[in-house]
Amino acid sequence: MSKSLFFKLMAAGLVSIVLIVLSSLSVRSFFFKNSDHANEIHMSVDNIMVKIHNARFAAMHFMLNDLIKKEFYQTGTSGYLKKHTDIIESLGPDIDRLAGMTKGERRKNIKYIRQLLNEYNGFFLELVEAYQKRGFKDWGLLGEWRQAIHNVEYEVSQMKNIQLVKDLLQLRRFEKDYLLRGETEYILRHKIFLQRLNDKVTQIKGPAAEGILKNLETYKIAFKKYIRLQAIIGGNDTEGLQGEFASVIRAMEPVIETIYQDALRASQKARQNFIGASLFIDGFGILLGAVILFLFVRTILLNLIELKEAVLKVGQGRLDTRVEIKTQDEIGVVASAFNKMTKDLDRITVSRDYVEKIIESMADSLIVAGPECKIRTVNRATLDLLEYSEKDLLQKPLHIIMENDAAGQSFVTELKTKKMIRNVEINYLTRGGISIPVLFASSIMQDKKGHTLGIVCIAHDYREHKRTDEMLKQSELKLRFLSSQVLASQEQERKRVAMELHDGIGQSLTAIKFCVENSIEDSGRKKSGAGLSSLEQVVPMIQSTLEEVRKIAMDLRPSSLDDLGLTATITWFCRQFRLIYSGIRIEKRVFIDEENMPENLKTTIFRILQETFNNVAKHSQADLIRLDLLQDETSVKLNIQDNGTGFEIENQNKNTADYGFGLPGLQERAELAGGNFSIRSKKGEGTIVQVMWFYPAISPLPRA
Repeated sequence: MSKSLFFKLMAAGLVSIVLIVLSSLSVRSFFFKNSDHANEIHMSVDNIMVKIHNARFAAMHFMLNDLIKKEFYQTGTSGYLKKHTDIIESLGPDIDRLAGMTKGERRKNIKYIRQLLNEYNGFFLELVEAYQKRGFKDWGLLGEWRQAIHNVEYEVSQMKNIQLVKDLLQLRRFEKDYLLRGETEYILRHKIFLQRLNDKVTQIKGPAAEGILKNLETYKIAFKKYIRLQAIIGGNDTEGLQGEFASVIRAMEPVIETIYQDALRASQKARQNFIGASLFIDGFGILLGAVILFLFVRTILLNLIELKEAVLKVGQGRLDTRVEIKTQDEIGVVASAFNKMTKDLDRITVSRDYVEKIIESMADSLIVAGPECKIRTVNRATLDLLEYSEKDLLQKPLHIIMENDAAGQSFVTELKTKKMIRNVEINYLTRGGISIPVLFASSIMQDKKGHTLGIVCIAHDYREHKRTDEMLKQSELKLRFLSSQVLASQEQERKRVAMELHDGIGQSLTAIKFCVENSIEDSGRKKSGAGLSSLEQVVPMIQSTLEEVRKIAMDLRPSSLDDLGLTATITWFCRQFRLIYSGIRIEKRVFIDEENMPENLKTTIFRILQETFNNVAKHSQADLIRLDLLQDETSVKLNIQDNGTGFEIENQNKNTADYGFGLPGLQERAELAGGNFSIRSKKGEGTIVQVMWFYPAISPLPRA
C-alpha cells in the first residue's frame, strides 16, 4: 500500500516547523537580552523582601523564646539575636546593588528603605538593651527585687507576726495585679502597703527588723526602676519603644510593596513584549504552514467530496450506496473499507419486529403519541402501571393519563417550546383514579425538514423513591433533634457541676480557711509556736485548693455567664486569654442587649468564641484577634478575625481532629441555635469566622 499521503503530510509539517523555529529563535535572542535586566531587578527586590521577612521572624522569635533564657541575660546575646544582626548586615550590600541597577523615583524609594531599616535596627537594639536591664526571673531588675522580697518573706515568717504576714501578702497581691494588668491604680496601692509595712517594721527593735528594712529598701528601689523601665518598653505595640518599633515596621511595609510591584511590572512588561513578538512570528509560521497544507489538501479534495456524498446517502438509509475511488493511497483504503461497511450494514440491519420486542421488554413506561397528541404505541410496563388494556389507550388523548387536563395541556405547551423534557416529576392517573408519581422524560420526533412525527414519553415509577426520600428526611430531623438534645444536656451538666463545685466544695473550703486563720490568731495570742507553725502551713494549701476549685468551675461553665451576663463573661475570658497568650493582641467590640437575648444563644456565642480563640492560639501563629459582637433590630452578628497563617478549608474539613472542635462542630452548634455559619480562610491570609442569628430564626434549644 502506498504511503504517499503520509509523506506529503510529513513534508508539509517539517517545512512549517522549520519556518516557525527559525523565526522564533531570532525573536527570542533579541528579547532575552532586554528582559534580563528587568528580571535581575525583580529577583534582587524579591531577595531583599525575603531577608526583611526573615529578620522580622528572627526578632519575633527572640522576643518569644530568648527573653526567657539565662544565656541572653548572662552574655547579652542569643541565637535569634545573632541571626537578626547577620541578616540586617547582609541587607546593606543587597540594597546598594539594587540602587545601582535603578534610577529616578525607584532609587529614592530604595534609599528610603535603607533609612527605615536603620531606624528599625536602632529601635530593636534599644528594645534588646531595655529587655536585658528589665531581666527575667532571677536576672536583671526583676531578679533583684524578687530576691529582696523573698528575703523579706523569709525574715517575716521567722518573726511569726501575723499582721506583718497579712500586710506582706497584700503587698505581693498588688504587685502581681500590676504585673498581670499593668494598671496604675495597683502601683498606688502597692506604694501604700509598702510604706505601711516599712512603718510597722520600723517599730520593731532588733537585728531581724533591720534586715527586713534593708531588704525592703532594696526591693523598693529595684521595683521602682523596673516600673520606669517597663514604661519605656511599653505595654503593647502602641506604647513606648514597642510602639515606635511597630510604627517603623508599618511604615516600611508599603514602601517595600511599592518597590516590589514596580519591579514586578517591569518584568511583566518585558515578558509581554517577548510573548507578543513570539505570538506574531508563530502565527506567521502557522499561516505559512496552513497554505502549504491547503495546497496538499486540494489534491485529495475531490475524492473526499465523493466520500462525503456517499456517507450522506447512507445516513438517509440508502445502504446500497458504493463509491468508485480506485486510488492506492489511504483514501483508496478508506473507500474500500466504506464499501465493505455499507455491504455489512445492509446485511445485518435489524427488523421492526426486533425493535418492538425491545420496547415490550422495557421496565419503564413507554408511550408514543402522534403529532395530534393521541396515543399510538404503549408497552407492557405502561399497561401494568396504569391498569388499562391496550385497546383502552390507543387513539386516546395523551392527557388522559395525566392527573388533570391542565397538567396535560401545560406539558404539551412546554414540550413544543423546549423540544425535550428530562427528569420532571409529574403524576400519572390510573384507570381507578389513583395518582402515581413518576419521573418523566419526553422529546419530539422530527423529520429532516422539521415536521413533527410524534412524541416519545418515558416514565419511571417514582413511588418507592419518594417513600425512601421521605424516610431520609424524617431520619435527618430526628438526628438533628438528638444533636440539639446532646448539646443542651452537655451545657446543663456543665452548669450543674460548676454550681456544685462553686457552692458546695468552694464554700466548705472557704469556711475551713477562715477557721484555720482564726486558730492561727488564737494560737499567736497564746504564744503556742508549734501549733501556729503547723496551721500556717495548712492555710496556703487550703487557699491553693480553693483557687483550683474556682478554676475548674470557671472552665466548666463561667459563673459570670449566669450572674453577670455575656458581656462581662467575654471581658473576663479575653483577659484570661491575654494572661496565657501574651503575644496575641485582642481588639474587641461588644454592643448587645442581653435582656432580649435567649439564654441558649448566650451560651452558644460564648462556646463558639471560646473554641475559635483556642484554635487561633494553637494553630494560626497569629498576633492579633479582632472580635466583633454586634446586635441590631433584626440580628445578632459574631465576627472573629485573625492575621495568622490561615489554611485551606477543603483540606481541613477532611480531618477535623487536627483542628480541635472542628469546623463541622462549630457550624452545627451555630445552626442549632438558628444561626448562619460561614468561614473564610486562605494560606497566609488569616481566617474569618462569622455567625449571624436573625430574630425569627433564634429559638431556645430543647431542654434535657
